[in-house]
Amino acid sequence: MTPEGWETVKELFQLALERAPNERRAFLDAFCRDNAELRREVESLLAHATASDRLLEDPIRKRIGVANTSGGPNALAPHWVPATIGRYRVLSLIGEGGMGAVYKAEQELPRRIVALKIIKPGLANADVLRRFDRESQALGRLQHPGIAQIHEAGTADTGFGAQPYASN
Repeated sequence: MTPEGWETVKELFQLALERAPNERRAFLDAFCRDNAELRREVESLLAHATASDRLLEDPIRKRIGVANTSGGPNALAPHWVPATIGRYRVLSLIGEGGMGAVYKAEQELPRRIVALKIIKPGLANADVLRRFDRESQALGRLQHPGIAQIHEAGTADTGFGAQPYASN
């Protein structure tokens, strides 16, 4: 694979990793249509990352005091999530990964229901923030029926310091 090909693999891997596991297949379908090698490489990285997340997830949760919410999309939101983040009222947990969670939220103006992605407190180091910003920029420019476009990205003070979020 060419150096450019590996850059594409890395970018798609990072974007896929930020999606809920049940959304990754459709995401890869959209971007790897005629490129089986690209898809195979991204899926291989995802499999390794998922295994690593399972090993690290509980110690990280204990370190930052987050209750285990692995009960699925209808599980209660962890106690670190405030009732509002920026201009959004948090309604319920949609899904979560090792570094962040996605919530159903209501945007104030214009009033609408959105998905609100939040990086977990204590995990927002410089590398994570760079990746989160790059993903928000990329998704903000994409226009594809299978990929949610970012409406807004920013930070809000949630009592745990500046909390990065993105809505779509």
